[in-house]
Amino acid sequence: MALAADMRTLQFGNTEARMRRGVVGQFALHVQCPWRLESDTGVITGSSDLYEPYEKGERLDESFDWEKGDSLQEGVLRQLLKGYDENTKQIVNTTNLLIVEAAPADSGGGFC
Repeated sequence: MALAADMRTLQFGNTEARMRRGVVGQFALHVQCPWRLESDTGVITGSSDLYEPYEKGERLDESFDWEKGDSLQEGVLRQLLKGYDENTKQIVNTTNLLIVEAAPADSGGGFC
């Protein structure tokens, strides 16, 4: 899972590290629109959390750095997925919590 500006990229299936392109998956999803990750109990994180600080009471200023995990989105995803690759600067799912079993799409371009 990586960022390119405000686009979140997710890699699925067998993955391999590429020197200049980070981790490349057998399948990839590049999301550059409003999105959210939900559980049975509610929203876990979403696209707007990229602009919120992870630590309560902090303000986003010129020292804000997405790759350091300063945003709420980065912090929540790192905590949820439990892995981070320092070489590629990407969040890695080292758990069995998020496994794609299906991705039904609708006629408007949405999916679940």
